Amino acid sequence: MHKVHQKGSNVIVVCSSGFMIYPEDIHLNYLELKKQILEHSLTFVLLPSLSFEICVQEIVKRQMNRPYLKASAEKERDKIIQRFHIYSQLPCQIMLTDVQPLQVVNNIKNNLNQ
Repeated sequence: MHKVHQKGSNVIVVCSSGFMIYPEDIHLNYLELKKQILEHSLTFVLLPSLSFEICVQEIVKRQMNRPYLKASAEKERDKIIQRFHIYSQLPCQIMLTDVQPLQVVNNIKNNLNQ
């Protein structure tokens, strides 16, 4: 069993946008890892907005600006529509990403220093 965090270690774990909604049987240790991540006091969920429509629009726009994804706006919209309510209700700190990336970093750093 892998631990997300071990005492005395500084670790950053970055999960894919779909990690929290993977099928429970995707990996033997998935549920335990997910539990550790959810329960960690320094877990952040990054969302562009807590407004459903604004969040959906912004994520679709961002995904469509990534040509390497070869995504369709309809599929990206369907994905975030399915995920938004799950993500926005996770028992973690939510960081809004509707600002410049450096401001997101500073907001997280400020939160860590509290």
